[in-house]
Amino acid sequence: MRFTIGRTSMFRVFALGIAVVAVVETPIVHLLAHAAPAWVRWLLVAANVSTIVWLLGVRNRMRDAAHTLDGDTLHVALPKQWHGAIPLALVKSVRRIAPAPGSSRPRDTLRVTPIDSPNVELSLRGPATLRGSFGIARSAPRIQLFVDEPDLFVDAIKARIAPAP
Repeated sequence: MRFTIGRTSMFRVFALGIAVVAVVETPIVHLLAHAAPAWVRWLLVAANVSTIVWLLGVRNRMRDAAHTLDGDTLHVALPKQWHGAIPLALVKSVRRIAPAPGSSRPRDTLRVTPIDSPNVELSLRGPATLRGSFGIARSAPRIQLFVDEPDLFVDAIKARIAPAP
């Protein structure tokens, strides 16, 4: 089962907003730097254009991003930010959460979200390790995620970790 991340995330709007600002900013910076050597002006233009291309690329990757529940494993995937696998045998409980925007991250908790507040929390029997940007590994006994359909995600995980009757 795939649980998408990017359909309801504010990251798409954020990336588009930054791209629009960069488009507007490029000619203004070019004009303001008119006294600078031509190579400096073109370097600034290239930096702005590459920012726009990069943001739109990340926005497209986020649109297709999803956490996958496969057999006895939850595969966590946030493009270019977090990835890893959490065995369901390690999951003690799962619940929907609604932290206030801007609230601090609880101790011993790993947040795997675009820019949105997490809406699901996994409590684990022991720490799980996920790989972040540049291959940096982080471990925590609680993982907070953002998913587009948190209720379906919670129900699917609960169904898999429930003890057999």
